[in-house]
Amino acid sequence: MAAISQLGNEQRILLLLHCHPFEEDTYEHPFHVCQEGMGEALSIRVSNLSKILSRMADEGMVSSVLGRVPGARRRRRVFFLTEKGMEAAASLVESLRGERVKVVWGEDGEGRRVEEMPFGEAIDRVASMGIPRWVLVELHRRFGVLDMTKARDILEGGPVRFVSEMPDPLGFCGRKKELSLMEEVFGSGSAGNIVHITGMPGIGKSYLAAEALRRFAGKRPVFWHRIKVWEEPEDLLLEVERFSRELSGKRDTVGSRSPPPKRRLKTALESLGGAGAILVLDDVHETPDNESGGAGEWMPFFRIMVDARKTGGYLLVLVSRTGLRWLSRETDRGEVVRIRLGGMDMEAAEEFIKAKNPGAAELWREIYESTAGHPLLMEISAEMGRPLSGEDISSFFRRELFSLIPPKAVEVVKMLSVFNLPVPAEALGLSMSSEDLGMLDDMISSGLISSTGEDYVIHDLVREGVLSLLSPEEAKILHRKAGDYLAGVVGGEEYPDISVLRECIMHFLASDSPMRAVEVFLSADRMLSSLPEREAEAMFGRLEEAAASEETRGKGLLPRLYVAEGDYWRGRGKLERALDRYTAAAVYASRQSGNGLAEEMRVVEEEARERIGVVQRDLNMWKETISTFASALEKAISTGDVRMEARERLNLATAYRSRGDMERALEYASAALEKFRKVGDPRGEAAALHEMGVISFLRGGDDGLFVGFLERSISLSRELGDHEAERAAAFTLIRLLTQIGEIDRAVSAFSQVYGDLASSSHDVALSFASQVLDTMLPQDLSGAEAVFDRVSPGVEAFYDFSDSARIRPSRVQRMRHPSHPSPPVVAMWLGSAASFLREKGRPTNALSLRKKAADILERAGDRTALARLKIEMALDLRAAGDMERSFSEAMDAAEMLKAGGDVRGALAGMYTAGRSLLLSGRYRDAEKLAEEIIEIAEREGWHDAEEAAAGLKKEAARRGGRKDQRVTGREIVS
Repeated sequence: MAAISQLGNEQRILLLLHCHPFEEDTYEHPFHVCQEGMGEALSIRVSNLSKILSRMADEGMVSSVLGRVPGARRRRRVFFLTEKGMEAAASLVESLRGERVKVVWGEDGEGRRVEEMPFGEAIDRVASMGIPRWVLVELHRRFGVLDMTKARDILEGGPVRFVSEMPDPLGFCGRKKELSLMEEVFGSGSAGNIVHITGMPGIGKSYLAAEALRRFAGKRPVFWHRIKVWEEPEDLLLEVERFSRELSGKRDTVGSRSPPPKRRLKTALESLGGAGAILVLDDVHETPDNESGGAGEWMPFFRIMVDARKTGGYLLVLVSRTGLRWLSRETDRGEVVRIRLGGMDMEAAEEFIKAKNPGAAELWREIYESTAGHPLLMEISAEMGRPLSGEDISSFFRRELFSLIPPKAVEVVKMLSVFNLPVPAEALGLSMSSEDLGMLDDMISSGLISSTGEDYVIHDLVREGVLSLLSPEEAKILHRKAGDYLAGVVGGEEYPDISVLRECIMHFLASDSPMRAVEVFLSADRMLSSLPEREAEAMFGRLEEAAASEETRGKGLLPRLYVAEGDYWRGRGKLERALDRYTAAAVYASRQSGNGLAEEMRVVEEEARERIGVVQRDLNMWKETISTFASALEKAISTGDVRMEARERLNLATAYRSRGDMERALEYASAALEKFRKVGDPRGEAAALHEMGVISFLRGGDDGLFVGFLERSISLSRELGDHEAERAAAFTLIRLLTQIGEIDRAVSAFSQVYGDLASSSHDVALSFASQVLDTMLPQDLSGAEAVFDRVSPGVEAFYDFSDSARIRPSRVQRMRHPSHPSPPVVAMWLGSAASFLREKGRPTNALSLRKKAADILERAGDRTALARLKIEMALDLRAAGDMERSFSEAMDAAEMLKAGGDVRGALAGMYTAGRSLLLSGRYRDAEKLAEEIIEIAEREGWHDAEEAAAGLKKEAARRGGRKDQRVTGREIVS
């Protein structure tokens, strides 16, 4: 016997038509027997319904004729059961009569009660109410209970409560603060507000919204739609149109499909004007628009729903597991009431657990602590009568999950359980046949996994249960497979999120493959700059242990790891730590040179010692710097290594130039050039010419001399195809020409070099353009404008492409057009272009470009770059006169940088926020923030930051003599 909750669509259609016998001579047939009526009553898409009815007709179960239905201008095809269909429907009803169901009687309040009885008895009890069997079946199928207060909503469309997918919050506990806030918003009667509820799966988001609406029942019309991952926006459109028709009592749009969908939605929403409706969209995270930055098919529909609130007079409630980035862009800050749910508090948890199982009342505290107040976990634990353990979860999944899905799906779930980030189907070992796609759709529908576009992710609770089932050997195999897949992503031509690298390394370490972990890390040094300092420190520690393990000892990985670590700290400005790592690399490389790696370790040692000299130079340790390079030069001469001799002479030239001794610098650079030519090293020759150009400029005299050196360096690098060196020399030339006022020559040089770079490497070309623009801005605005006009059109075209293609961080390169630069570089250019627009007095345009850059960086997972961009956004807002949002953006940036371990960057954000406070008239707040900056700067020994903050404090104290002028609007929370 089929359970009511498991009835298929054909069986539901049988029941519906069984309750509407065909009358041949009638003038008008019930609306529920035409396709649109059946679709609305049973929540089945008309396109799918047509296929089902066609199949049932072929089987001899249904037939159809043309007839009139209420509200339709033309005759519609109406369906009825054949003799065979009537027999099947009668048999189905009889088979369901014995199933026990819960029935809810009475309206909200003391009269509300729940009884359990056979379904047949329930049918007999409500026969006098005129409610057909199919309505009772739909009630139980959708809610798991027969709530008689909702029966009329399904039967008649329900002009007040259109809530076919709204959960029944029986036994709801806690959430008093959130309920109070929602009731206040619901009762305000104002149109235009948005309530956004977020939280992890199973935390009670939908039940909170449902309980708030239950308490508010009958006061305002209610619409509830749960978005499914397979849905299209038109599905929502049909539901909204039906709600609008039922609310107005009109059915004259049944056959109208001519206007475009967006216009139909706008018309339907605007027709709600004055009704004060509450529209709830549940599971909004199931649409791909949030992951794609709001560029998908759903976005125009969401935008219409947001824009039409005031004219339509409705309140919008959005329920999603994650934040909605598009919502922040489409609304003002004051329009959205945000509710983020965590675990229940202890008082509510006690009530919840005791209600679920009175026998577990004494253990409620242990259950609460073992589940962190998560309602779903507490319910499982309460049903078991004891705190939830890993063994219990394992037993639950073995009984409830693995028994319900095919063996292939079990393997997919096991593979997916080891990933902590969304991954595509190929990572799960699927061929993506129609069978595989169907299996994934089934698991999505059952709630085992969810999809973010083309990537899949397993729910946390399922992951925990599955991992507890794996044996150590099986877990190692799965971790190794996951690591191998992610290593391909990291090592390819893609631009993955830093989390991909992190996951890859953790998987190899978990699979006892430390050598692979270190190798992948060393191959991805280009990604390290976006790794937060605390996380980097922890990762370096794990990898150092791996590189020193028995498997990897003697492989020469440890010195290379130290060099990579030194490069990371040098990029972060922690020169002392970088010097320590380079020194360790040189020492260990020297020790391991006798293990069959003599040549490889010699190269690593040379690289480490060269970096030691560079860092010493940056630390103004001139004596040590020159000593380091001189020692390396002597070694090169004694061994007859002319190439190494040339490189060390060039290093000495740079050191003496930085020290201010131009004559000795030129002497060493000239000698290096001669040696590079002697050994036939054109790359070294180009580098020496570059250095000689800089030295010649600093010496003064003939301007044409430095131009000649640099142009020869550019030409030589171009011939070699070394675009990085070409860019570096060209940037130096343009910067120096700009400094002496030769703007036209600088712009001409830019155009020539940019065209050459763009034909070969878009990333290098666009990075070059960003450098030049940033350099020209403070020098000459007209020159910057020429650079901006030359590059902007192509970048805007790429951004439009990337947005429409829904680029995701894990596979961004695979989806991008080969003739466009990578998203991180596009973000860098957009930021530079925004700075130009701000300087031109167009802060609003600058902010628009900066938001596009932020969107790219957020999708790429580069939170450090995003935080620094937010500081610039704060400056844009300040230039536009919006001090409140400027302060908010700067403080957000400071928090992000602080969380990532970049304390110095965080101080920059705090200082920017302090300036915004000062300009908004909040002098005391600015003074307090300056004091906080001073305290941190003193502790870290950053005298420049301390001095800047002291100036801010002094100015705030001086201006604070006047009355504190607070900004208007909502209070800012820093």
